[in-house]
Amino acid sequence: MMETAPFRITEEAYQQMVASLKKESPREACGFLAGRHGIADRFYPLDNLNGQLKDFFLDAGHVRRTEISIHRRNQQIMALCHSHPTGVCPSRSVGYPARFLDPDLGWPAWLDGYYLIARFPEESDAEVRCYRLVIGVSVDEIPLVREPLQGCGSSRAVK
Repeated sequence: MMETAPFRITEEAYQQMVASLKKESPREACGFLAGRHGIADRFYPLDNLNGQLKDFFLDAGHVRRTEISIHRRNQQIMALCHSHPTGVCPSRSVGYPARFLDPDLGWPAWLDGYYLIARFPEESDAEVRCYRLVIGVSVDEIPLVREPLQGCGSSRAVK
């Protein structure tokens, strides 16, 4: 595995992401983390159109409107995040989904980057893991660093 810098997120954006993802439990929830200067400081929840408890299906129109909002704020999408409310987070021992290594599935450009997965074990804090994806090439878990907000812009969840 190639050495990769940690994914940086403000504590406020982290807490808002976790709260938003947990609120949808037991269904999977999803959203974007966006920011600038190498730190994610804003969480954008996205609608999950899948009525099932497992997996998610994003509303293309909502995704597009959110992308526009992010770019108008001079931010960039830094990660896609979603929850596994009752499941496990992928790891080398559990395995990574083979579909991430299939370059022919037509993945959106923002997915070829960072991907956060949160799970919510009973009676404990959220477990959040971060992965660096290179679609068709590799999936590597990387460190997630939570930092206090230091003049990087607002870090509130956006509806």
